[in-house]
Amino acid sequence: MIEPNFERLKKALFLEGEPDYVPKIELWIDNSIMSKFLGKEVKDMCYDSKGIIEFMSKAGYDYAHVIPIYNFKKGKNPLQMDSGLISKIEDFERYEWPKKEDVNFDPVLEAEKYLPDGMKLISGSRGGIFEETWMIMGFGNFTYSLIDNPELVKKVIGKVAEIIIYIFENVAKMDHVGALWLSDDIAYKTGTMISPKHLREFLFPYYKKIGDIAKKHGKPFLYHSDGKLYSVLDDLIECGINALHPIEPISMDIYKLKKEYGRKLCLLGNVAVENELTRGKKEDVENSVKEKIEKLAPGGGYCCGSSNTIPSYIPFENYLAMINAIEKYGKYPIR
Repeated sequence: MIEPNFERLKKALFLEGEPDYVPKIELWIDNSIMSKFLGKEVKDMCYDSKGIIEFMSKAGYDYAHVIPIYNFKKGKNPLQMDSGLISKIEDFERYEWPKKEDVNFDPVLEAEKYLPDGMKLISGSRGGIFEETWMIMGFGNFTYSLIDNPELVKKVIGKVAEIIIYIFENVAKMDHVGALWLSDDIAYKTGTMISPKHLREFLFPYYKKIGDIAKKHGKPFLYHSDGKLYSVLDDLIECGINALHPIEPISMDIYKLKKEYGRKLCLLGNVAVENELTRGKKEDVENSVKEKIEKLAPGGGYCCGSSNTIPSYIPFENYLAMINAIEKYGKYPIR
């Protein structure tokens, strides 16, 4: 495996031309996959900075993704109409909001002593502003309230954003944190979960604040959302994101994106979890990686990885086939 070099990844994320290799990228990797790779137990991303860093460095990543510990209380099943914890202003006032002092930055701070030369952290929040808001309110109640009680939605999303922006403000100041990553699913495979108009009104002003934090500290701003995002891509760019992840093949055409947005966004991921990584053979995985690198990597601005995350049900051999193929075909200049 190649040695970690965060400057390689940073060059790709900032669209500064071709690094020496196409960087590998993943948002989350299940601890069972990491444990099998190392031959010893690796725990959750919040609770095992040492294990995460050892795995990601040995697997050829230029970074480790480590985040603080915090929690927003939610109902048992936020997708059910009556399971939300906030449906009226009285609920909002009774809700036990986490305080800034409740956020535990120890995993991120502790990680510094385990980082090998050349490697940095990517940090941020576990969930996003949109996700945390609808999970607190319950999705049905949240969507009705956008129309019937928008002031309540503004209050809830504002409180959620206050904590998440506080997290980004603090990790951005840390020298061993090289980039910021916001994961916040706002779309299905057919389009955004709520209208672009509502996203612009309620959500994107907070994204812009995170983008401004990243810009202030000179750090790349990575954004993850599943689904079809064509209708809001320009908005996301205006918010300051530098890189888009994971570009699910079922939802978006990454080759079309490269042609239309390749000078504005670094593209991340796109090796299909639902197809070759889960159901395919090692040869299928290798061929998919080879094709993506040949078509997307010339000129820089592409990092290769899965089209979502690496869950436990992906065959370990297929995960290895992917990271090995990235190194096999990803050395610049791309042939």
